[in-house]
Amino acid sequence: MLGIFRIALNAMRYAVHRFNILELLATLISPWKRDVSHQTWSGFRPILFLNALANNFLARFMGMIVRSVMIVIGLTVALATAVGAVSLALFASLAPLFLLGGAWVIGMQFGPLMGGGVFGLALVVVIVGLFGWRDHVRRHTDYSQMPEKAPWRDRVVMRLGLSPKAFDVELFRSAEKRAEFLLNQKIEPTLFDAAWEVERKHYEELQTEKRFWDWDHLKRAPRLGKYWKYAYTPKLDHYCTDLSEHDFSQYRKHQTIGREPLLEMLALTLSRPNDNSVLLVGNPGIGKR
Repeated sequence: MLGIFRIALNAMRYAVHRFNILELLATLISPWKRDVSHQTWSGFRPILFLNALANNFLARFMGMIVRSVMIVIGLTVALATAVGAVSLALFASLAPLFLLGGAWVIGMQFGPLMGGGVFGLALVVVIVGLFGWRDHVRRHTDYSQMPEKAPWRDRVVMRLGLSPKAFDVELFRSAEKRAEFLLNQKIEPTLFDAAWEVERKHYEELQTEKRFWDWDHLKRAPRLGKYWKYAYTPKLDHYCTDLSEHDFSQYRKHQTIGREPLLEMLALTLSRPNDNSVLLVGNPGIGKR
C-alpha cells in the first residue's frame, strides 16, 4: 500500500519538476533574459530615466508573461496528475475487492461492459502489484546468506571462464569447497569475490534503471523552460558568440591539431545536466576571442 502511494507522490513531484514550476515562480518578475537598462548618466535626466524605466518594465512584463504560461500549464498538468495518481492509488488498493465480486456488482448496476472493464483493470493492477511485490522482495533479500539463489550467480561463474553447469550449487554455499575447486581450476579464490561484487553492483544498477517510477530516475528528466529562469544576457553578445546551434565565425572550418582530448573533455563537461560550465584560459596573443 505504501509503495502505491509513494509512486503517486513521485508522479506529482515529477510534474512539478518537469515544468520547472518552483524556479519559474521564484523568478516570475525577473527581466526577460536579464535585459536590464542601468543608470549610466549623471544628474537629473528625466527622459533617459523614463526610457530606462519603460525598457525595464517591458523586459519584466515579457518575462512574467512567458513564465506564467509555463507555470499555468505546469500547474494544470500537476493537478491532473495528482487527481489521476490518487484515484489510481485508491483503485489499486481496492482492486482485490473488485476481483472478489465488486466488478460483478458494478456490472449489475451499470451494465456488463462497465463491469467487465472494471474487472479487467483490477486484474491488471493485481498482476502489476504481484510483480512489484516480487521486485520488493528481491531488493530486500540478503543474498549473502543464500548465494545459490542470487540472480547474478551464473554471470559470476561465466566471468571466471567456467560453465554454470559445472559449478555445483554447494560451491556457492561453502567457501572452503569453493576455494578448493577454484584452486584446482588454477583460479584465485579472491577473483570469485571480486567477480561477485562486480556482478552484484551491475545487477542492482540494472534493476534501478528498470524502476522508472522511482524519484531518483524521474528527477533526471530535463526541466521545461530551464533557461527561462534567466537565460542569456543580450549585452554579452557584444563580447561573445553563441555556439549552441552553429558556428558562424571565420574559424568554423579550421582544424584543431593536438587538442582532440581537450575538446572531448569539453564536450563531455558541457553535456552534463549540472556542473556544466567551462572556463578557457589561454596565453596572451593566441586569439582567445
